[in-house]
Amino acid sequence: MDTAPVRLEYLNYGLALTIFSLRYASVFWHSNKGFATVFSLQLLINTFHGMISYSAFTVIYKVHVVGTLRVLLESMPLLLNPYTVIILHLISSIILLASSSVLYHYGYMKIQAFIQLKARTTCISSPWQQHTR
Repeated sequence: MDTAPVRLEYLNYGLALTIFSLRYASVFWHSNKGFATVFSLQLLINTFHGMISYSAFTVIYKVHVVGTLRVLLESMPLLLNPYTVIILHLISSIILLASSSVLYHYGYMKIQAFIQLKARTTCISSPWQQHTR
């Protein structure tokens, strides 16, 4: 069986997810380097999981399109139907996206709390505020 080279779409998908995982976490770099590193690692793991999930989805879907008897040595009774495979792939992709959103929201709330604490402890004046003595 000959192997095909990596498709450009898959390479582009992996590159986009990798850049996303590094740039999305960089928002927190100046305020909390530890959180930014953990967030970036979590996004890199999501990237790895998303690429494997996409590969598995395409293989299973192609098995259904071509036919199980032409690709597999025997018919597998545990093979899900194509619509179930698509729905499961979409649900797993949504869960991966939501997990990164939840962690981002947590970091955003921590930064907001830090800014409010800093504003209460130091006198920050706005250029639009009237200075009265």
